[in-house]
Amino acid sequence: MAESKAIFNRLNEVQAIQQAWESKIIPEEERTPQSRLERMNEEVVELQEAVVRLDGTPERQLEVGYEAADVIIIALGVIDALGYDAERLIEEKMRIGFIKYNPLEVKRLRANGLSSSEALKVQKERWNSLNGRTV
Repeated sequence: MAESKAIFNRLNEVQAIQQAWESKIIPEEERTPQSRLERMNEEVVELQEAVVRLDGTPERQLEVGYEAADVIIIALGVIDALGYDAERLIEEKMRIGFIKYNPLEVKRLRANGLSSSEALKVQKERWNSLNGRTV
């Protein structure tokens, strides 16, 4: 747990750096969730294109890593534009994810013949049918 706490603290540092950098190159009125989403969509397309070019070489793997990092950086901008702390928001979302996609239940579903994707879909549908509540 201490290791994950250190990672999240570093994430807040990255969020602060991203905020400072972005404030120097993008006027405040343009730093909206909508404008960031447009930029994120562009970066996701670049990530998809990089994944298509993956050929097992370190250079292509690094390219995918860089494109994924771009998506994360812009996502941090969205979080910042909404006034949230990245550490707290991601910790909460991960906690929800562990409940929503219970590893033991996913493992049971997979043992019953479902693929990982199918098992996760079953778990998501169950979660949604309960309106995000646990049983």
